[in-house]
Amino acid sequence: MTLRTCGISLLFLPLAGQAQTDTTTHELKTVVVARKAATTSVGILQDGTMRLDTRLFDLLPKVLGNADPVHYAQMLPGIQTNSELDAGLHIQGCDNTHNQLSIQGVPIYNASHLLGLFSVFNASQYAEMRLKKSSNDASDPLRLGGSLRMELPKERPDSVNGELSVGLISSQGTIRMPTGQKAGLVLSARGSYINLLYSRWLTMEDMEMKYHFCDLNATWMWQPNARHRIWADAYWGQDNMGMAQDEYQASIKLNWGNHISALHWHYDNGKKLIVKNTIYNTRNYNRFRMSQSNMVFRLPSDICDIGLRSEMTWNGWMIGTEAVYHNILPQAPKAENVFNRTNMSQPRQHTQEYSLFASYTRQLWKELEATAGVRTTAYVDYTHKTHLSADPSVRLAYIRDKWQISADYALRHQDLFQTGTTSMGMPTEFWVSIGEACPPQWGHNTTLSASLYLKDGMYRVSADVYYKRLFHQVEYDGDMMKFLNADYRLTENLLHGKGNNYGFSLMVSKRTGRLTGWISYAYGRARRQFVEDGYQHTFSASHERPHEVNALLSYKINKHWTLAGTYVFASGTPFTAPERIYILNGMLLAEYGTHNGRRLRPYNRLDLSVNYLLPARHLRESGLNLSLYNATMQHNDITCRLKVHNGHYLYSHFALIKFILPSINFFLKF
Repeated sequence: MTLRTCGISLLFLPLAGQAQTDTTTHELKTVVVARKAATTSVGILQDGTMRLDTRLFDLLPKVLGNADPVHYAQMLPGIQTNSELDAGLHIQGCDNTHNQLSIQGVPIYNASHLLGLFSVFNASQYAEMRLKKSSNDASDPLRLGGSLRMELPKERPDSVNGELSVGLISSQGTIRMPTGQKAGLVLSARGSYINLLYSRWLTMEDMEMKYHFCDLNATWMWQPNARHRIWADAYWGQDNMGMAQDEYQASIKLNWGNHISALHWHYDNGKKLIVKNTIYNTRNYNRFRMSQSNMVFRLPSDICDIGLRSEMTWNGWMIGTEAVYHNILPQAPKAENVFNRTNMSQPRQHTQEYSLFASYTRQLWKELEATAGVRTTAYVDYTHKTHLSADPSVRLAYIRDKWQISADYALRHQDLFQTGTTSMGMPTEFWVSIGEACPPQWGHNTTLSASLYLKDGMYRVSADVYYKRLFHQVEYDGDMMKFLNADYRLTENLLHGKGNNYGFSLMVSKRTGRLTGWISYAYGRARRQFVEDGYQHTFSASHERPHEVNALLSYKINKHWTLAGTYVFASGTPFTAPERIYILNGMLLAEYGTHNGRRLRPYNRLDLSVNYLLPARHLRESGLNLSLYNATMQHNDITCRLKVHNGHYLYSHFALIKFILPSINFFLKF
């Protein structure tokens, strides 16, 4: 509830013919003007950005005891909800690599933990999450898809406060403290210990999986005066996974992580001039080690950026520049004690990216606003060839008090892409620059959006329609056996082609009252066609789900009890099915049919969560959270597998999680 108190004076003017001395003034007593404020955390800004306030995440359902920002983003229309072995973020049919995830604009190249069940974003460290479904502005990153951006806190903590959550799977804590009259510090830490209780559920190909991850965040903010604000921000995260099979003396070890450090300076003169500057370093590394008997196979890769970005807005104009140095090690296989002597070395890719962008926003009429811009880029690849591009964008928005409608068009290029044998957010994926045999990816983005507020803002109905025409698309066609049997060249394992993404979505959300949340339906297709043999037909991308229904609801029973839940129903993802299977000398050989010509069974999952707030004493808040992941025990297929067992082949669907995963967390705020 938002309240505003004011004193009001009414002036009664004299009627025609009356003397001016008849003018009288009456002073009214204090009047209270009240307005219901939205209690849900989702809002839509004028440029189409969806904003989720992290302070209200406690009202939303917990997943395995965690309020995860990326999980909530996946529940929004037009953004695919991932299965347990897909850690990517697919927005409006785009591949994971087409979307940028960042912390205050600093890119993070792998934002997932635990096969996508957790993200690297500890929600209590940030002020809000901003999501754009399409890159429709000149200042947006060089991506064909959208962006998800975590915003750092803007205000200095006035006193020492924080929060703590201890659960069966992971624990996390955040502390905020002033470090002077004009500065403050926010520290967060999180760690997992999932194997203590869930070892029997974490199996893959009859091998027990041992896994843990940890995150550390530190943000120092300083506001010397009303015009200047400075942040120094750092993030460190790491995942470790291991699997062993004693029967074959085989073991697999994987670890990966992210390191980020950044310095931000914002200047606002209070007269429409705002300047934002950022210098940053971000790194993602992947390490994969597989051993059997004396044979050892390694698969390292990494990417490291050093960047500088500056942006200025004034009186409708936005002008900016960005320079980034990329140091990339694509997948570089290494083998020891193998019979075949193969050359698998891959050189590092050193590239440079320079961008200049500008846009102008003008009010054409009272309710009609137009924005036009262009982003020009010079990209120097690892062969020292310079690629020039110009990406124009235009947006028209008609905005009224209770509804708005907008149309966007943008031409976008992309010079970095991620690929690999899976989309699990693990070391089998890696980043590659354009260059030899890889021209820049580019595409046309068109979106039409509308939203309507009903019952004084209690309800919001929103819808959008999109079409993306994509060129120079790339997918990886390699597998582990190619590393060992022949000389390995990365470019020989890449497929090239084009694609189309199109669809629409509808969302109804309730923003106030005891019951809040949203229900959405999305229809989308992601079609691809490549030039290589066997891929020249038009087929569905591996992440495509034509139909998807998402529901996220929270009901506050009273001041102590809150119930919440999420429900997902989605079409099954495509896969390539074998048509003929042979066993030759104990080896399994298969002839496969049409690429992505079959679909898995539909995905269906219900998650439940309940919060109980304990009576407040010396703490701001404390309580218990009980969450149930996959409450209906659905066996959701994530892939199909072939294997030989006792001389016979086995072909079946494979589900990683078949049971309920319960978690109970104790949380407190002080």
